[in-house]
Amino acid sequence: MAKPERLVELVEHAIQGAVAPLLARLEALEGQSPAPGPAGPPGPPGPPGEPGLRYEGVHVAGRGYTPGELVTHSGSVWYCHTATTATPGGSAPGWSLMVKRGKDARTPRDGGA
Repeated sequence: MAKPERLVELVEHAIQGAVAPLLARLEALEGQSPAPGPAGPPGPPGPPGEPGLRYEGVHVAGRGYTPGELVTHSGSVWYCHTATTATPGGSAPGWSLMVKRGKDARTPRDGGA
């Protein structure tokens, strides 16, 4: 029968022999990205998105506008949030003020920049 020290030595040697190839393989794989797997099935459709913004130029009276369209009217920019043929301004249905007209620029009195 083997002495306990010799038994420990044999077990350590056996473990090192079994683990050494695994360590070598692990070192070879480190830093490498795994190959991508196959694509999965598509997921369920998401909720409908908001309409994109589309600039339509100067407002044309009587023309129909749809949500997401922007127009200029009286120097301001208006956003159409509900289909409408109304003219933007005041409490007109379908329109929200997006950018309010500012003051007219003035030339500096001293002529400087």
